[in-house]
Parts: sequence; structure tokens; C-alpha cells
Amino acid sequence: MRSRRSLRWCAPLLAVSVALGVGATASPASPPERGSSVLDRISSVTATPERIGPLVTRIGGPRKSGKVEGGEYVTYKITFANHGHQPLSFVNNKAARLYGGDHGLAIADAGCGFGSDPGGDVEPACQSDLEFIRLDPGESKAKTITAYAGLRGMGALEDGDYTHKRRVWITRRGHEPRKGHIRFTFSVGG
Repeated sequence: MRSRRSLRWCAPLLAVSVALGVGATASPASPPERGSSVLDRISSVTATPERIGPLVTRIGGPRKSGKVEGGEYVTYKITFANHGHQPLSFVNNKAARLYGGDHGLAIADAGCGFGSDPGGDVEPACQSDLEFIRLDPGESKAKTITAYAGLRGMGALEDGDYTHKRRVWITRRGHEPRKGHIRFTFSVGG
């Protein structure tokens, strides 16, 4: 593994991955036009389980797409909502990972991205691995998840399902902490 100092970080990738905002009142962005090969190739994105206790997770359609550092990206909005009757807090284990045999797809949570040395392999990086989120009853917060393809050092994007797992720990007053995984599945092709 290369030292973090030696990596040439792709600032645009990190900027794209920053959260779009918080709260249920955030105005929706216009969906991107079809035409980006990554956007055209991703046929669906799902979040499972949709519910862990009072925490409900939803993923919307594509919000933004474009070209960056020789590759392409598409960003999706994730909404975390508290459907319970008391405040809850949860720890979101953020990650950026490469998927596929030749690393054809890279997926990054908000605040994460990818970089490489000139001529080197693409490597993931996050500003922070853990994010602490508190939700009052009925409150929701929006985050983003971004898929990248064609970055320098990545292989071809192949058809199939790519699953990005997030580990969460949920705490509520008077309840034992609950841990679970949220899986975001990107279906490519078909």
C-alpha cells in the first residue's frame, strides 16, 4: 500500500462525494440526462434492508453525473429517516471500495473518493471512516453515494451486481444498541 502522502488525490472526486445537504426540506436536484455510459449501464440501485428498527433507508434515482479524471461518475441520494417515537443515534461506517475482477466499478460514500499516483493504481480514501448521525422522531437526513467507472488504473465495467455494504450501529434510550448492515446493490447491464 502506498503512503497517503504519495497519492495524488483527485480533489474533484472528493468534492463530488460530499453530502448534498441534510434535512427533509432539501430541494431535489434535476435528474441527469441519460448519455453517460456509467448512467446508462447502471439499471438499478437498491438499499436492503430498507428498515433496521426505526431507521429507514431509501435510495433515490440518479442526481448528478459527469466526467472526472478520465472516468465517469453518477451520484445518488440516500435518505436516512427515524420512523420511531424517540430520538435515535447511529454510527455510519463510511467507505470507498473497488469492485469487480479488474476493479471496473468504484463506489464511495459521501466524504470519500479515489486517487492515484501518476501511472499507479486507483486507491480509496475517506476524510473520516465514521459518521455520527442523530435523528429526532420523524426527522430525516440526506447523504450521497457515488459510483465511478473508467478512472485511471481501473478495468472495464462488466455486467453484474455490485454490493456496497455499510455497517451501522443504532442506539436509542432504554434499548440495547443494535447493529446491522445496509447493502446498496448497483445492477449493471441487463
